[in-house]
This record gives sequence, structure tokens and C-alpha cells, in this order.
Amino acid sequence: PVKTLQFFFTLLGSYLHYNPFAMVAGGLSLFFFLILTVKRYDQRNPVIYYLALLVILTIGAVTATRSGFGIQQALISRYAVMSTFLLVLLYLAFIDFLCVYSPIPLRSERLRKVMVVSPCIGAMLFWGATVVPGKKYLSRRHNGLTERVENWHRIVDQQTTEIGKYERKVIEAIERGRYALPSID
Repeated sequence: PVKTLQFFFTLLGSYLHYNPFAMVAGGLSLFFFLILTVKRYDQRNPVIYYLALLVILTIGAVTATRSGFGIQQALISRYAVMSTFLLVLLYLAFIDFLCVYSPIPLRSERLRKVMVVSPCIGAMLFWGATVVPGKKYLSRRHNGLTERVENWHRIVDQQTTEIGKYERKVIEAIERGRYALPSID
């Protein structure tokens, strides 16, 4: 049960790709979702709430079927898509939540724009910070794959040359009458 809960929370926060941080982020995501549930956010914005619920239930189903493979499996990129989608939904709910429950009046249109645009800029910076370190790995992988494909072409060319050499000898033997093709009859 403990490993299953760890897997579930890691899967919820797998957009971070680092095990202890992902687990904490998953716990915070679930905590905020529970706050939204207690505050009856489903009545204010059912689309965001039920999409988030669907993602959490899907992550629960994945946990039920995959937790036995180990916590590291929760950090695979195909699962990060769901947790990232949950993060976006919870952020949209957070902005809406602040507009309703904040002691500071957030009715200003300008402030709302800042709250939407600044995370977009932050997301681009976060993306850049995660892509740049991976670029060296991708470059090495590309070079390795290119080298293997070139080796494969070289081997195929050698085999084709060998086959061509024997084919010419057979044709020459047929033309000189030293060899006759077997009949099909």
C-alpha cells in the first residue's frame, strides 16, 4: 500500500521528472483538488473540475495496474502528459479560485492578464531549462544513429557488390555454354 501511494503521488507530479519532488508536487496537486472539492468548485466551473477529476481517476487506474513495476516507471514521459494536463487545469482553477476567495480584489482585467501571461512566460523558460540539457544527449543519439545507418548502408552495398560479382560469373558461364539453367518442367 505504501509503494502504491508513492507511485500515485509520483505519477500525479511526474511533470517534474524527479522522484522526491514529483511525489511532493503530486501531493500538493491532490491537496488543492481536495480544497476545490470542499469548496464545491464543481458548481462554479464543472468543465475544469470534472476534467481534473477524470485525470486523477485515470492516474488512479494507471497506478492500480502499473505500481508493481516500481516508482521509476511513474516518471516515464507518457505519464507526464496527464500530470501536466492536471497542472494546467489546477492552475486555471486556482486563478478562478483567487478571483472569488482572495481578500485582494482581483476583478481588475489587467491583473488577470498578468496572472495568465506570466505563467506562459514561466512555462517557456521552464521548457528552455529542460530542453537545453537534453540537447547534448539528443545530439549524441543522433550522431550514433547516423553512424549505424551509414554502417548498414556500407554492409548492404558490399553484399550487393558480392551478389553482382557472382551474377556476372553465372551469366558469363551461360553465354559460353559451360552452364545451362535447369528446366522448370
